[in-house]
Amino acid sequence: MENIVLLLQKVLPVFLVLFLGILCRKKHLLTRDGINALKKVAVDIALPAVMFSAFATAEYSANSICVPLTMFTICCIALFLGVQLCRRLKIGGKLDVRNETAIITGKLKRVGDMVNYTGGAPIKAAVIECSDMT
Repeated sequence: MENIVLLLQKVLPVFLVLFLGILCRKKHLLTRDGINALKKVAVDIALPAVMFSAFATAEYSANSICVPLTMFTICCIALFLGVQLCRRLKIGGKLDVRNETAIITGKLKRVGDMVNYTGGAPIKAAVIECSDMT
């Protein structure tokens, strides 16, 4: 029972704010421009402030530093291996950041004679269809 109360203390305010936003939109208290302004305040002011506060008050230890460093190292190794694989397989082409992100998530859509990849194995798309994305 105590766990349910703790959960409600964390989750209930979020749902109340969501419900309040839906209610304001239904009653036409907020226009589209007002919503966009609130989004801008949330992303440009509130989110950085919350992140700064979270990082400033966090307790750091060797364990908490080890995980991000390990993940960074793994990502660097994967990038190096991917570049080497493209060189060995003589895969040409250059990907921009949007396409690389789409390949990772498996949702690549291109217009015209380019690739239309919307799912499946992202690695397959990166290796096989990389030369089509110039």
